Amino acid sequence: MIGDFGSGTNHEWAVGRLLTSMHPDFLVGAGDNSYLVAAGPLLDRNIFRPLANVLSNAPLWTTMGEHDLFWRGGKDVADALDLPGERGRYAMRYGPVQLVVLGLEADSSAVAFARGVLERTTAPVRFVVVHRPVQPGNPILSVLRRYDVSAILAGHLHRYERRVVGGVLEFTVGTGGEGPGNLEFTKASPDALKSLLDYGALRVDVAGGEARSYAFIDERGRVLDRFAP
Repeated sequence: MIGDFGSGTNHEWAVGRLLTSMHPDFLVGAGDNSYLVAAGPLLDRNIFRPLANVLSNAPLWTTMGEHDLFWRGGKDVADALDLPGERGRYAMRYGPVQLVVLGLEADSSAVAFARGVLERTTAPVRFVVVHRPVQPGNPILSVLRRYDVSAILAGHLHRYERRVVGGVLEFTVGTGGEGPGNLEFTKASPDALKSLLDYGALRVDVAGGEARSYAFIDERGRVLDRFAP
């Protein structure tokens, strides 16, 4: 899983090589797939060249961030990646894993969408993907607890963070290549159990119908955080 990656920087290329070495079944993106905008002429530089090797063997299912939606409501990146749904909102199933992808944020319409998907379907392992991290008090948290969602996967904040928000595990992985920028806007969350300013990706290992382990691995291949439920 990566987020905030579409910059074409050397760091994104390094994260791309890291992802290739993992041999993932699929990739999850937390949005801001292309900087500064997700316009068609930029997508080769920002997505397809840095991630070419890993994307040749694994699909990327991503949501939309502000930089994606700014240009034609995200249509260019959605078409290029052949994403279903609109504005980064859809559900996807791969083996035992279900992704409920909410788009920019967990607002009231996203809560209704997630509730509908989770009520209608079943899956051994479920993740909710959203660009902006879910904050305490958000009504979606009770829905995710009710339907045993394993974790929220988010971006937006250009850090890696592991938190428990309203009883739900949440990973923020805005570390795919764009960088922290102004540290005034990249402050650690007060309730974070782990918070790091490093480039990298989150590896999630699923086996036996459950999420067995999570590991944040930096661009050099070092495991900087590991969690087993």
